[in-house]
Amino acid sequence: MKRVGLLGGAFDPVHLGHLAVARAVLADLELDKVCFLPSGNHHFKDEVADFSQRKSWLEKVLADEKSFEVLDWDKGDGSVCYTADLLKRVPQKGIEYFFIIGEDNVATVKDWHCSEWLLENVQFVVVSRKGSDSWQTLDYAEKMRFVQMDFVDVCSSDIREAPKRLEAFVPAVIRDEVVSFYSVINGR
Repeated sequence: MKRVGLLGGAFDPVHLGHLAVARAVLADLELDKVCFLPSGNHHFKDEVADFSQRKSWLEKVLADEKSFEVLDWDKGDGSVCYTADLLKRVPQKGIEYFFIIGEDNVATVKDWHCSEWLLENVQFVVVSRKGSDSWQTLDYAEKMRFVQMDFVDVCSSDIREAPKRLEAFVPAVIRDEVVSFYSVINGR
């Protein structure tokens, strides 16, 4: 049976922290591959770059990565797509999936759409990130697998706000394009 990690997110833009997460989980769980799932219409985020732009950046960054793949399962029709809805549509035959989240998201899983279904049917893999560890006392934390990794102190919103200052955190293959894109957006 193939073992596949699913790493969802806005990837607005993709950065070295995303790649570090994917590599850490790939190695720790001995996965066959990690699939990046850019969000189509996130229910609590407004992406700056549109879906096709974010997907294109991911494809450029992952082009030479044999163990990584970009999937457009969430491109949708513009309506909100919740994690549970997306995962219910994932092809199951012969594949064991692991849904990757940061530890800053653990405490909110109970608030996600169809959280009971998610906690019963999804194998969550949680990577260590900056933030609270209050989730350790949650009654569903034992259902999750935790992967420790060196923390990469960057987030996409920081890059969007200060692309030139944080360009070192953007993969080289898209660095100039990302810096230019967000500099124009920011009027700089």
